[in-house]
Amino acid sequence: MNALPAFFRDMSLQRKLIMTYSVMIFIPLVVLGSFAFIQSRILLEKRAYQGIETQLKTFESHLSYKLDHYQSIEDIIIFNSTTQKILTNNYIDYINLSQDLRGTMDPLFNIILLSNKEMEQMTIYSRKKISNYGDYLIYAPPEKTELWDLASHLRPNEVKWYIDKKQNRVIAIRVIPETASTSDLGILYIGLSIKKFFGGLEQMANNQGCLEIIDEDGQVLYANSVARNNTNVDKYQLMMERKMSTSGWTIKYGVSPNVVLNETESILYTMFLIIGICIVMLIILGWIFTKTLVRPILYLHSKMNLVKNGDLTVQIHSTAKDEMGLLTNQFAEMLVKINKLINEVYEVQNQKRKAQLTALQAQINPHFLYNTLSTINWKALYLGSEEISRIVITLARFYRKALNQGDNIISVRDELEIVKAYIDIQLIMHDNSFEVEFEIDEDIYSYETLNLLLQPIVENAIEHGIYHRRKEGGKLRLTGVVVDERIEISVEDNGPGMDIEAIERLQLRKGNGYGIFNIRERIQLFFGPNYGVRIESEPMVGTKMTIVIPAYRQNKSNAHPLE
Repeated sequence: MNALPAFFRDMSLQRKLIMTYSVMIFIPLVVLGSFAFIQSRILLEKRAYQGIETQLKTFESHLSYKLDHYQSIEDIIIFNSTTQKILTNNYIDYINLSQDLRGTMDPLFNIILLSNKEMEQMTIYSRKKISNYGDYLIYAPPEKTELWDLASHLRPNEVKWYIDKKQNRVIAIRVIPETASTSDLGILYIGLSIKKFFGGLEQMANNQGCLEIIDEDGQVLYANSVARNNTNVDKYQLMMERKMSTSGWTIKYGVSPNVVLNETESILYTMFLIIGICIVMLIILGWIFTKTLVRPILYLHSKMNLVKNGDLTVQIHSTAKDEMGLLTNQFAEMLVKINKLINEVYEVQNQKRKAQLTALQAQINPHFLYNTLSTINWKALYLGSEEISRIVITLARFYRKALNQGDNIISVRDELEIVKAYIDIQLIMHDNSFEVEFEIDEDIYSYETLNLLLQPIVENAIEHGIYHRRKEGGKLRLTGVVVDERIEISVEDNGPGMDIEAIERLQLRKGNGYGIFNIRERIQLFFGPNYGVRIESEPMVGTKMTIVIPAYRQNKSNAHPLE
């Protein structure tokens, strides 16, 4: 006894409603079905032709909708400004043509092909000589292309529909006029799958009648399963046809009198037949009705799944005033609050990181450092040690630029001055054991960046690159250029280089101090995720590290080259 309630309990809400609805209407249907059958027999023959006429209109409406739909697609493509531009302009170089093709035509054609499953090919055949672009754009002079012969008799904006039996396609061609004149620019070719194009007619005919689509030449374009399986069509005496004005096709549909006027052997058999049909129809109507009730639940469920998978940018709203509308809107308010909290946490983390960097820079007392270095310099001069004095002066210059009066933003020129001072110290410490080359574009001096980005990279190049090539002589090369509103400063050494695994470990390393990982973090934190550090290395050849930052100016100032 508990099996039935458990089975009913585990069913979906929509099925529960349909089952309840079906049971409640079954008994009235038994009574009404008997009476309806008797009365319907009188009207069957009279309404047979009306049914055929209605069915023909349905077929015509279905096909006309498809033809109008694809004609609308042709309008979109033909009168698109970029299409007109591509077919009329004389491009000087391939770059501008490629930009128009990839920027507008490629996305437009891709969207149309993806959203229209029946469409197998869409091609513009250009009268003007132009570079081919896949199947989308093909140079087709009139003297070498048969399509121009087919299109020569078309009126303006007229579409030619025909069947290509070799490719098993429904073809639509249309001349592309130039909007500024009366000349023809090309032909728009659309190829549709015959099976998919006429596929909906099979279900609409419902296997009750013989359906054929015939072109203007009398050739059968399509026949449903009933027409294909019955060679003797004469038995379909109740036959009507309708010609479509859009394409010139003729729709023929007929029903056998045996189907319409077939008398059953007993009233009971007929009654059960009608009851069965009514139950099916009512189940379908019940399914539609219950689907309307269940749709808001499914809609909310789909949005919740998106949130479950990590998409917190979901937009959801309901205008309904019932319980589901209230629940949906409350869920939307909850998402807004969650996103607000996430943004607040993100801002707090950003502020925390900035505070940590500021605290790191503030650990050094600049006045004490400068006074100490000045004392060392004075002692060195007093003792006659000019080399020590030069080291101290260079070190003081390094820290003066690096500390930058506590400001995190520094000119590119000063950042390079810091690197130059650091390299001078390293050269003194190691008896000028390596060569240094600067190749800096003067344009970058007018921009600003974060301080202390390059020094850790130079230090890494010297410690882990040049020192391992002392026998052959180390070489350090710094280059800086402005490329596409970006500044790229590279530090290149001729050290032992790294393999791919070593590069990945270097990029992911975390620890005290700056490091490559921290430099990339600082750049992306301040400038965004599109910037950072690029590492290129080849074993036994050398390593090249490049910082990529935007061409950024906080304050306008005069800039001059690094001396």
